[in-house]
Amino acid sequence: MPASERVGGEITGFFCNPVSGGLPPTFAKPASRCAWINSPKRRSARKRVICLRSRSFSFTSNESFDRPCYKRAFGQDRRSARRSRATPKSRARSVARMVFWVLGILESRSLTDTSSTSTGVSRLQPVLFPKYRKIVELRGALASNDPALVVDQSGRDTVFYMPFEYVNDRARIVIVGITPGPNQMALAYDEVKTLSSRGMNEDQILLQVKKLAAFGDASMRPNLVKMLNAMRINELLGIGDAGELWSTSYDALHATSVIPHSGFRNGKMFAGSFDQVLRSEAFSSGFHRDFLPSLRALPHKAYFLALGPAPLDALQWCVSQGHIKEEQLLGALAHPSRSSGSQVDIYLGLKDPQYLKAKDPVRHRVEWLQRASQSLRQKLRKLIQ
Repeated sequence: MPASERVGGEITGFFCNPVSGGLPPTFAKPASRCAWINSPKRRSARKRVICLRSRSFSFTSNESFDRPCYKRAFGQDRRSARRSRATPKSRARSVARMVFWVLGILESRSLTDTSSTSTGVSRLQPVLFPKYRKIVELRGALASNDPALVVDQSGRDTVFYMPFEYVNDRARIVIVGITPGPNQMALAYDEVKTLSSRGMNEDQILLQVKKLAAFGDASMRPNLVKMLNAMRINELLGIGDAGELWSTSYDALHATSVIPHSGFRNGKMFAGSFDQVLRSEAFSSGFHRDFLPSLRALPHKAYFLALGPAPLDALQWCVSQGHIKEEQLLGALAHPSRSSGSQVDIYLGLKDPQYLKAKDPVRHRVEWLQRASQSLRQKLRKLIQ
């Protein structure tokens, strides 16, 4: 009988070596965690299973394995097992390694839902702020692109930690970008350093950092407010000016990104398509681990607004997969950053495309910008009437 079936058939996954006490180099995500411990009082291996249920530890009964099964599972014969019998000190080290391994799994495992703290603040999962807080507090904006803050990495793609884990579960409008840029990163890191020095708790820091730094670049936010007012989003929400979304009416806004932590490709901020996000292991991991779970914490009547074609494609994918409803998706705005050139004016109809320079990259986006603007205006006209 296979080793994994000898305790009720419940335990699945990879096991530690009973002789060396070591852990496997790689492992899938097992349904339950278990550890093998060699018994000094008997010649054959004894298995103790630690089942993690609701983060509590419970030991099941010990069971000895006959030597044929022991050989099949680990390729050890009786003589080598006797030679490598563990001492009390080595057993203690093995147990300590196992405990730290288990605690690491509990800390870093990816969950599928958002969590709600004692203060009622919903946050992305996993919450990485405690892991990176000391580095950000110490260095502030100087910690930007620090290798110690890497969350995911694959090939030429790197994702750096951003303290944007606050999720506004009362939001009425959700604005979705592609990924936070270096300017937002510097703003967020400096704000974490400042607020920490004032003695604020974790929930307060995450909320205030998101409020200050989300789409908070000196050119990005004015352009974004300009478009929101021009498209009458402020009227849809019943506020006087869209700028209030970052001040007195912040409880109506949830700002997020397809890659919620800061994504870079070849050292530059990622600005590719949604298909490229899905094809990248690092970017796709952030999208599925951080962005999608946050949608479940948002109100079912919240409206979604994309900043550019990649976030729009991502939201349309979410509609097709049933993560949000079709009527929740309003459409897209032009990306508001200064590096996007004159596309905000083209989107709003304030500039004639024929006056664009021959080498202006906005020339290739004119058709999409005009179509997106017209579609959003029509949808908002129906909603506001």
